[in-house]
Amino acid sequence: MYTKCIPNYDHDNPENTSGLVTKTTLRQLFKDAGKEDSVDWSGNTFASNTNHVLKMFYLERGNYDSSIDLRFNLVPALHHQIKKVDQEGNPLKDVEFELYEASLNSKGLPIKNNNGKYEIKNGVLAHLKTDENGLAEFIEPEETDINERPFNFTDRYHNNNIKYYILKETKTPVGYRTLPVDIVLEYDYNNNMLIVNNKWATGAYASFASTIQGNSNVTYGKFDTGSGDIKASDTKISLDEQENGLVVAIPMLYEQESLKWTALYGSNTKGFNKVTPEDRSALSWRFAVLIASLTQCADNDLNTPHWYLEWDELTDRLNGNLFDLPGRADRYQLNNAKGDMKMVYAIINSSVFEKLNIKAKSSKERYDELGKYIRYQLNNGKTINDIAKEVYQIPSNGQVYDQDNGYDQRGFSLMNVDQFTRRFSSLIYIPNEQRELRVWKVDQNGIAVNGAEFQLVRMDNDKVAASGITANVDGKDGVLIFKPSVPMKDDATVKEEYAKIEWARTSCDRYYLKEVKAPKGYEVNNKKIPVVVGIYSIYADAGSSDDGITVMAGVGKLTQNMVKYASDETVNITLRDITAYAQYQKSGKFDINGWKDIILEDTDNINQSMNLHYDMNAVISYGLHDEDGGKNFYPFFVTDKGFIRTRVKQNYQALVKPFYGNTVNNSANKEKIDEDITGLFSLINIVVVTDKNDKDVEKGKLKVSKRVIGKNLTENDYKRYFEFTLELKDPFGKDLPGDYYFFGTDKSGYIRSGDKLILHHDESITILGIPKGTKYKVTEKAVNNWYAIPGEVQQGIINENTTCAADFINTNTLVTHIKGSKIWKDNNNKNNIRPNSIKIHIKDGSNIVETIILKSAKDGVWDESDLVFESKPLPKYKDGKEINYYIEEAGVDGYKTNITGDVDKGFVIINTLKDKVKSPGRSNISNPSDVKRNLTSNPETKDISNIEQWMFTFVVSIIILLLIVLYLKNDRKI
Repeated sequence: MYTKCIPNYDHDNPENTSGLVTKTTLRQLFKDAGKEDSVDWSGNTFASNTNHVLKMFYLERGNYDSSIDLRFNLVPALHHQIKKVDQEGNPLKDVEFELYEASLNSKGLPIKNNNGKYEIKNGVLAHLKTDENGLAEFIEPEETDINERPFNFTDRYHNNNIKYYILKETKTPVGYRTLPVDIVLEYDYNNNMLIVNNKWATGAYASFASTIQGNSNVTYGKFDTGSGDIKASDTKISLDEQENGLVVAIPMLYEQESLKWTALYGSNTKGFNKVTPEDRSALSWRFAVLIASLTQCADNDLNTPHWYLEWDELTDRLNGNLFDLPGRADRYQLNNAKGDMKMVYAIINSSVFEKLNIKAKSSKERYDELGKYIRYQLNNGKTINDIAKEVYQIPSNGQVYDQDNGYDQRGFSLMNVDQFTRRFSSLIYIPNEQRELRVWKVDQNGIAVNGAEFQLVRMDNDKVAASGITANVDGKDGVLIFKPSVPMKDDATVKEEYAKIEWARTSCDRYYLKEVKAPKGYEVNNKKIPVVVGIYSIYADAGSSDDGITVMAGVGKLTQNMVKYASDETVNITLRDITAYAQYQKSGKFDINGWKDIILEDTDNINQSMNLHYDMNAVISYGLHDEDGGKNFYPFFVTDKGFIRTRVKQNYQALVKPFYGNTVNNSANKEKIDEDITGLFSLINIVVVTDKNDKDVEKGKLKVSKRVIGKNLTENDYKRYFEFTLELKDPFGKDLPGDYYFFGTDKSGYIRSGDKLILHHDESITILGIPKGTKYKVTEKAVNNWYAIPGEVQQGIINENTTCAADFINTNTLVTHIKGSKIWKDNNNKNNIRPNSIKIHIKDGSNIVETIILKSAKDGVWDESDLVFESKPLPKYKDGKEINYYIEEAGVDGYKTNITGDVDKGFVIINTLKDKVKSPGRSNISNPSDVKRNLTSNPETKDISNIEQWMFTFVVSIIILLLIVLYLKNDRKI
């Protein structure tokens, strides 16, 4: 009876079905119905991340009353997200991005090894804008009529072969640093995940979220001691227990070196820590997982994720969304059989909450209240281990049944989650750093000064952009910090030691810093200090070496997103050890791309650098190792002229070799980074401004310096540290009390008598504010196969307003010094022909090994200090034989040269005037007063020729007188 309603039905030949089959596509059917634009398509079928409803009808009961709706989606519709955070990990609102397709191009952005370079292709694919939680979702463009539909990476990969994308930050919060380069994303189709391919350049990285749904067959777990896997048991977890207990999730990491699984807690912004089971047993695993879970629960920091599942009363199922999980989804064994991570799930028995009097109606409430309980117990002297034992033992009052099937006899049991459905989506963390400029005010002795007022003025309009007063910041006096976000006082005004400034958005915008008011008793330093907004940081120009301005440069703060790669030596140590390199630009000539590495003197290409370790003797994030003087030295490069900053690279060798005795390379999780990682750091410039204090002037300075010389020197030789001991004693021989500030080429800090300091080649430190009359002694520790010049001890007395020098030279070759002096014999330059300079050649045979040029202080006027010379250190032996050195003087017009002495006694060069003897009877003495002046040698020039000329004149005069007398006698006789 119903066949009459069927089109093309052959009533005479029912077996003929050829006219009943219609070949078409879903898309064509929607088109025929005029609804093609109501959904998105992948070819002729629905897009893979779309949701649909299939309606079915029982015709015999009517077409409305008995309809069934089947809701389905082709692939789980999950949003990939970004999260924007500041340097503390706090979310940033209203940051905007654009997503583009990326194409391979040799001029594009550099990507990880062997992946080429990529640049933007075509127009914008999606816009993103972060909410108050710093989150934004990748959604399809607004042109579609379906709102908030997840961006379809899958179909673009299959249909258009789009694998790479560029995410460009288009709007940055005021005062924050824009990303130095755009983010390059790679779509991993196998895991439906996004990967950040240039994370070491941008600081962005891909975490992930896991969406979980349980069913009615959830069982307790059975621990496999062989593999560490949690397998299914025969005991189901009752629905009542699932609803009233608390199901927690704990990520675990396999340590390749110890061959142990470890339970993790923490966050991607603060870093992760671990709890390692004592052995591979069910009991040890339960305790490790429980301790990690309770620690995570107790952390109420806003950036700490909460890993637990909710109970859904409508479906009587467990479900949840786990965010901010460590690692990438492709590292987990659920997606990768060879992965080194996995999730473990466990349940805290409902009786625990009854015993603790936690009356909560939801999983969230139980989790929050348990966190409060743990924090209370920790604050009252209990340890997390104590609390874990208490929770574990509650159901049995201490008589715990530790076998796998004793589930109701303990408060915490592992679960089997094979029945769980788990789906993944990406969560990409993107950093934004606040840029800041620090000022440190000191007097001429390095004593910090509070109460000095500074202004930061825009150069383009001469308007004051910010001002503040130096004060104590974090225990350090004389500090003023210019930054966008500043702490406030109770009256809602900015604290004096901070100055709020919204830095210009464009690079190379310029300001100048000036002191406008000094505390009583101090003189204002009137120097205007140029300040430039750079790509990475804010930079100040130290000017010239005599203006009382120095600038210190350090790596600053590691972006919060990357802390997890440095903070725990057992989880990941990729960024634990870094090397900072000093870079400079000349004063007054800033170029955004003009930074040049500082090369150590006497070397061709050895950089001035320092090795730094995360959280060791740290200033901000990183500090020097103890072996490198970290307990006494601040890790800053210092200059008194021009601009200075740091660039940063990974110190991979320190991660694989025991370079430093106080570090352990336990973690196998480390990536070798070949590219520059400067973009991961805030970089910091500290402007040190000196004010003179007239009340405290009877003090001096001591400069200690180090050089190495020799043959076949290596980079390690130039960078090795030599150790010195400093002694500062009063006139009675007692050590001076107190600390004295010092600054150097790549360190600064405080030092006292008896402290040790270390220096490498081409490095010096200057110690300030040492009282006049102090006896100083600097002793170098002897090093095998190195020889100290002039010796291992230098000492002296500090003079007022002078800088005493203790210069140490070390050589790997025995050396000698050629010394000597010069004497003029020219009647005190009577002919006024003395030259202004003289060349002295030091030879080891036919070869000139050094030429020394002596110069007069004034034209033809030679002071005593101008007449002595000393060579650089020269090798004493060659091929096992002592070298015979001698000297020659380049010819001096009008003089003859005579050289006496030797290497041991020193050489003496005598220059005698080539002058004819004048007629007898004629004296050069034209004035009686000249006799006395010319009878003595000139002590300043060592000129003794006047005496000889007078003696000659005297003798000739006597002879003439005798001849006259004889003549007269003979004449009388005649």
